[in-house]
Amino acid sequence: MKARFKALYVIAALSLPVGPLTPGLAMAAEDFDTLYRTALEARYSGDFAAARDYLERALALKPDHVEALYHLGLVRGFQKDFRGALETLSRALALAPGNMNVRIATARIKGWSGRLAEAIDEAKGIVEDAPANVEARNLLGRLFYYREDLDAARAAFKEAARLAPSDPEAEKGLADVRRAQEAKLLPEPVEDFRWRLDAGYTGSEFSRSKNKGWHEGNLQLSYGLTGDTKVHARVERSRRFGLTDTYLRTGIDYRFLPWLRGYARIGATPSADFLPRWTADAGGSVRIKEGGEWIGTTLLTLDLRQRHYVTGDIRNGDPGVQIYFFDGWAWATGKWINSYDVRADKRLTGWSGRGDWQVVDGFRVFAGMSRSPETDLGVTVDTLSRFAGLNVDITPEFGVNLAYTRDNRKGSYIRNVVSAGLTFRF
Repeated sequence: MKARFKALYVIAALSLPVGPLTPGLAMAAEDFDTLYRTALEARYSGDFAAARDYLERALALKPDHVEALYHLGLVRGFQKDFRGALETLSRALALAPGNMNVRIATARIKGWSGRLAEAIDEAKGIVEDAPANVEARNLLGRLFYYREDLDAARAAFKEAARLAPSDPEAEKGLADVRRAQEAKLLPEPVEDFRWRLDAGYTGSEFSRSKNKGWHEGNLQLSYGLTGDTKVHARVERSRRFGLTDTYLRTGIDYRFLPWLRGYARIGATPSADFLPRWTADAGGSVRIKEGGEWIGTTLLTLDLRQRHYVTGDIRNGDPGVQIYFFDGWAWATGKWINSYDVRADKRLTGWSGRGDWQVVDGFRVFAGMSRSPETDLGVTVDTLSRFAGLNVDITPEFGVNLAYTRDNRKGSYIRNVVSAGLTFRF
């Protein structure tokens, strides 16, 4: 009787349903499918020690199971066992050389272990073999980001976003790159182009005045000597009051430290009628706050300028602040304007404010206003200005811009200004 009862007890125990096992419980049977399923549950719940244990036991039953080797390689990588992870993934690649998941995991683990050059080469090879693989593009971008090659990282993330416009990893990558560029005080990258040519035209019409329309054109060529140094040459030709002046300028922008940059410019107008005979400008910015998610990088700025007219000198000292918001997608710039008319021994003050919004990558809008002293024919008068415009990068090499400004010069004219420009990078 006791023997029969014992047999029924064993049968009943074996018939009970068995759920996912935990590390502290023993498996009733070393069944590959159960071990593998339980390992994946442990991995996705973040219990990497348990996942590794179950995968190793599963592989003891099926040593050549590529997917199990792939997951074991990743789990070892999560545990920072990089050598073991690469050995496991190498076994998987020997069994399935074309398996993209295993190849991507191999490049990823090499990146985690600090072997960035090898990891980037691996990721480039994957992208060449599978150009539409979004995960590989994102991985390549992240590896370039780790190496602080921000232009290359941005290009890789942009391509991933083009292939999958709503991909969160691509969006996060672009945001990370933008924050890193702000933190280093780099200008918005223009791929790998060192030359830039800007051409523009400005037309003005007047009310509350008998002035005829002004017509002005400009051309500027810039060259990046190094990542920290940029030089430019500029020419402006202006037609006002029935007279024509040509203004020439050259200058340099230099980043002294990741948080400190400056510039210097000199210009002259041969046989000047209404433009200054010569100008000298200097200034720069210093970062006082690192980037953040909502209120980001904050810069203090200072612009100094002297203009020598036929009627005398005008000097400016304009401190300001620039604050970035929302991962660098928007920023605000404010300045306190201080203008000193040397001949009249007269100081005029004012202010200006501007907001920029990067709507999408390559498309930016801006608007602002100012109430500040403006010099015309050597005479400085308080002027209220409102302006708005947009910048569009149609291709990496070619961009356009358009702006409108309304100047209300106190006791004088109202000027409506439309400006347009083209940018070529090469």
